[in-house]
Amino acid sequence: DNISVFKGVVDPLSVTEPEGFEYAVFPNPADSKVNIETMLKNGFTLRIISIDGRQILIHKSEESTTSLSVEDLEAGVYILELKANGHRQYERLVIE
Repeated sequence: DNISVFKGVVDPLSVTEPEGFEYAVFPNPADSKVNIETMLKNGFTLRIISIDGRQILIHKSEESTTSLSVEDLEAGVYILELKANGHRQYERLVIE
């Protein structure tokens, strides 16, 4: 079995490329603003989901980068879903 584990970035030395796209989320943990950078030319959609599955925020970006205010979110752990080109990727987002 050939199992690859990756987080946002594809290892250029891997034999098989996992489907997805590169992205960066920072700062994480965040307290007032979170930045999302991708290499996507056609933009992306992102959702912030609470740990119990409630959709907290949805945002569509036509650019490869975006900044979101998270000042109104309660401190805790959230799931950030990034969706583009038919692929979805997930990142743990901590709000302080």
